Amino acid sequence: MQVPQRRRRHRTLFYKEIRAICRFSYRHAYLVFAASLVLCVPAFFEARKIGLDTDLTRLLPSSSDAVRWTEELKPVVGDGGYFSFIFEGSDHDALVRTVEETARRVRQLDGIDAIDYRFPVDFLNKHRYLLIPTAQLRDLVDTVAEWEEQANPFLDDLGLGDEESEPTKDDDLERLISRYGNFPDYNEHPDGGMLGMLVHPRDGISNMGAVRDMYREMDAICAEIAAANGVAYGIGGSLRNRVDEFDVLIEDLGRSGTIAVLAILLTLMISFRSIRVLPVLLYPLAAGLLWAFAFVPYLVGDLNTITSFLLMVLFGMGVDYSIHLVKRFRLEIAHRDELDALIETFTSTGRSVATSGVTTALGLSILAISDFRGFSDFGRIGGSSMIIVTLAMLFLMPAILIVGKRWGLVTARVPNLPSKHLALPPRWAAATVTALVLMSAGAGMTWMSFDYDFTKVSTSLPETEVIQQKERDIYPFFFGPAAVWVAPDLETLDSALDLLYTARGEENTPIGAISSMRDFVPSESERRERLQLLSEIKEILGGRWVRRVEDPDRLRAIEDLQAWVAPDEPITVEDLPASIRRGLEARDGSGELMLAANVNGPVRDGQLSMRFTERIYDLDMPAALRGPTGEKPVLAEILWLVTRQAPLIVGLTLIGVFLLVALDRRSLLQTVWVLLPLVSGLILTFGVCVVFGWKLNFLNMVTLPALLGIAVDHGIHYYRRWRELERDTATTQRELFEPITVSTLTTIMGYAGMAFARHPGLRSIGHLAIVGLVCTWLTALILLPGLLGWRARQRTGAPSKTATVG
Repeated sequence: MQVPQRRRRHRTLFYKEIRAICRFSYRHAYLVFAASLVLCVPAFFEARKIGLDTDLTRLLPSSSDAVRWTEELKPVVGDGGYFSFIFEGSDHDALVRTVEETARRVRQLDGIDAIDYRFPVDFLNKHRYLLIPTAQLRDLVDTVAEWEEQANPFLDDLGLGDEESEPTKDDDLERLISRYGNFPDYNEHPDGGMLGMLVHPRDGISNMGAVRDMYREMDAICAEIAAANGVAYGIGGSLRNRVDEFDVLIEDLGRSGTIAVLAILLTLMISFRSIRVLPVLLYPLAAGLLWAFAFVPYLVGDLNTITSFLLMVLFGMGVDYSIHLVKRFRLEIAHRDELDALIETFTSTGRSVATSGVTTALGLSILAISDFRGFSDFGRIGGSSMIIVTLAMLFLMPAILIVGKRWGLVTARVPNLPSKHLALPPRWAAATVTALVLMSAGAGMTWMSFDYDFTKVSTSLPETEVIQQKERDIYPFFFGPAAVWVAPDLETLDSALDLLYTARGEENTPIGAISSMRDFVPSESERRERLQLLSEIKEILGGRWVRRVEDPDRLRAIEDLQAWVAPDEPITVEDLPASIRRGLEARDGSGELMLAANVNGPVRDGQLSMRFTERIYDLDMPAALRGPTGEKPVLAEILWLVTRQAPLIVGLTLIGVFLLVALDRRSLLQTVWVLLPLVSGLILTFGVCVVFGWKLNFLNMVTLPALLGIAVDHGIHYYRRWRELERDTATTQRELFEPITVSTLTTIMGYAGMAFARHPGLRSIGHLAIVGLVCTWLTALILLPGLLGWRARQRTGAPSKTATVG
């Protein structure tokens, strides 16, 4: 088919320069090709420097309070990382042999700071119930009073004594009494069937490679010793969680990248019906991405969790430009010589590629203004990469097309256009998509929401979840806090504790358990209060109702409480065993004291984390107190940044894309037509998310600005070609249906591997991106041509070229 060329060209700077590039590439194609290969060599070595850092603080700006305190207090409190070992078996002696031998072997490894697997029983048995925090002792008074009521014979007469009650915090207090009344020598479950061991690495073991090596060495040691003694074992802890997160991410990236590359190659081979054309399609893109990633170490340093998958996404996005240029060149050389075909390709389709590249780069680059580094790093890498890829398409692709033509890799081909029935979508299809977009607008505004549950976007293996539950059964003390402060002395610590306990006493407080040196070394006034509360408990237990208690565990706890006598002398810091002091004092030997707090509710609730962090940030803590640092302030600041800035980023991206398209088209009406598939596709995406019950989260939010940059390409290519073909919608549809479909498929393939990832965060990105790309494809090839055809009929009042085929 002879493609009509009925347009006027202005001698703009772009046309002059692109013609010059085409002529130079035609005459010196091999020179350009060789020069690009030379540039790839240093770029390859620079790109190899890129690493992966999955630490969540990597997502926050360095000015963040959470990051500042994390960096300042890391030498003092460490990073909170530990490994937790659980050994299980019916033979208690075998368990003891296993934990003793494992501790001996693990202690010999490099980087180990401390190993805890035995309780300081002499100290604990001496002080016992005086070590229970005052707040829990107050609850214990109420619990013992309830025991008395339950044993009241009048309740039996009323038929109320045998009613079963659901487990409450009273059940937790019973277990607490049982534990304090009978401390075992080893960290073990009350039934003796499980023993635990905590391993704390030295400060400075923050390199993920070192942590993984340490985990594997310890796992090998455990496997050998546990097998020899006939016991089962498991390794958990915060460091095991980090190793799992990293390993799953690396595994997913490898699998996703393989799936994406193979799927893209297969799609290209089917579309072009040729294997030989693949080097021409892929080399300029590969060279552009390699040059772009050579700058990544200087732009952002290491990749983070969000930017880790960016290479495969950029590969899927960038190949779109190759598809449009190669298909157009094959079409042009069917009826032109090489130079004229090259010039025609790049003055027409090349202009669309340039506009698309700039708008896509802008859509990504606007992310760089965000304080959330998950967005800003994505924007810096993505925006700069798309600019370099676009330049590679304009400066390198012309030479590669000529080389490919001379080597027989690119051949002339007039495409087999779709049949008459596929030339234009039927009116009912365009009407249906329009209706779906309108319904999606209402559904999105009404039901689209944000998911604050961090566990849904982080790796959590079933094995480690089981170990976490067993940890809680074995260890009675509070560890793994949500936030930590550091006090220089007891006076500062007491002042901070007063503020925290006051805040904890507020209605619907987000502040939960509090832990400090004062739990084990109470002040004189607090010691007297604990003794008074214990005296009240003993007084209640002195009643005759105790004879009616039949539960053996409860009876044993009651007898121990009655028999225990508090020591006369108060506890001092010097009295504390090293294993207890380690978690309460600074790790740098300065003697500073740590203060920790947890959230009052589900740890996975992101909104609770924000309330908790906001409350502790609002406390007027003593000036000498440093902090807080910890997981919850980091998570809260991430959520604050994402929820506050994401709408602004998306809005600015839309405005930026609009201005660039308006600058290119110089017409408000034409700009609206170009952006129609983008805006309607995004609205339709929200509607589909509502139907599937999907929510936005702090990881997949980055997909929205990227989707804006990607989806605008369809409107740019379609509307420009429609104008060039003098509003012949049928011919435009037949010519661009395959390129747009193939480019959409290749971009989808860039995300497809993530849709099957084990990492739930990557999976959510893949799902949202694929749905968004499918929706923008529908609006570009059904809604847009349908409305353009309707517009032509309205203007002419009769069937026009929009209904003509062939």
